[in-house]
Formats: sequence, structure tokens, C-alpha cells
Amino acid sequence: RVQQQACLADLAQRRKWLDGLVVSGGEPTCTPQLPRLLADLNSLGLPVKLDSNGTQPEFLADLLETGLIQAVAVDVKGPWALYPQLTGGAWSAQAARTALTAVFALAQRYPGQVLLRCTKVPLLSPADLEETRAQVPADLELHWQDFITVNA
Repeated sequence: RVQQQACLADLAQRRKWLDGLVVSGGEPTCTPQLPRLLADLNSLGLPVKLDSNGTQPEFLADLLETGLIQAVAVDVKGPWALYPQLTGGAWSAQAARTALTAVFALAQRYPGQVLLRCTKVPLLSPADLEETRAQVPADLELHWQDFITVNA
């Protein structure tokens, strides 16, 4: 809590140079204190966006409904069948389909506030990218991101 207060004080000092804030992770919805953090961030008067993998669509809905976030970006990692590979075994194909279908409904309910994106990782073939686009409802935009390797 002390670190959070120090961070909020620092953000308050920089507020005039900021257009908004992004909370990302790991997966921020796994943090029980997230609603309190978001409430504190909202006190700065800046819009807050959350980056999520979409595993907890009900939680995302609550955050949007209560105004704790103004936007959420959700990763659509690829075709459902590849989710076990794309997530290191953390998601089954069925779990991904179920959660992201709920996210798609959320995107339709909150137009412009739920952003869907897919990173074109090397594992995904052009056919996989087409399949990924096809599993997202046609009325929703899917933003493509290039995968960039950084040599250190």
C-alpha cells in the first residue's frame, strides 16, 4: 500500500503530461486488489485502460459497468485449437472459446471500449490468422500487431 501511494503521488505530479494510464501485467484481473487500485487511479482524473487476456470476462464487465476502467484491450491469441500451444498449456481450446465469446459480447455491448487484438507470432500461419479473424464476430474490429524480435 505504501508503494501504491508513492506511485499515485508520482503520477499526480506528472498528470499534466499524461493522456491516460494503462494497467497491464501478467494478468491484472488475477490481482484481488485491482478494483481498489483502479479506484485510486481514477482519482487522478485520467482515463484508465486495462490490458487483459480475457480469462475473466465477468470481472471485465464489472469494471466497465462501474466505470473503474474506460477501456480494455483483450488479446485474441489465435485459433481456438492452438490456444494450448499459444498459452503454454494454460488455456484449453474450449476455455478460450468460452471466455472470448463472452468478451466478444462485451465488445458489442460497449462499442469502442473493448479493443480486440492479435499479435502475429511466428507460430501463426496465414491460414491461422484467417481462422482467428473468422472466430471474431464480423461486426467487431480485430487489430493486428506485428511480432517484433529484439536482439539484445
